[in-house]
Amino acid sequence: MTHQTTDTIRAALRARIDSGESINRIARLAGYDHSQISRFLHRKRELTTGPKLDQLVRVLGLTVKGECDG
Repeated sequence: MTHQTTDTIRAALRARIDSGESINRIARLAGYDHSQISRFLHRKRELTTGPKLDQLVRVLGLTVKGECDG
């Protein structure tokens, strides 16, 4: 996952939380434990690619282009 993609996901998480949605709800919808999302948000860990990350991207309403997509 590129640095830009990671930053985009973090920004979308912050925006959802700032709008009143809880980390617990976002994590539950994406299949993560809330502590994993919290540590990612605070730059204490990264999230590995896979089905959970794909679900988080969907929950956040994002679309991630592949490197070949331009």
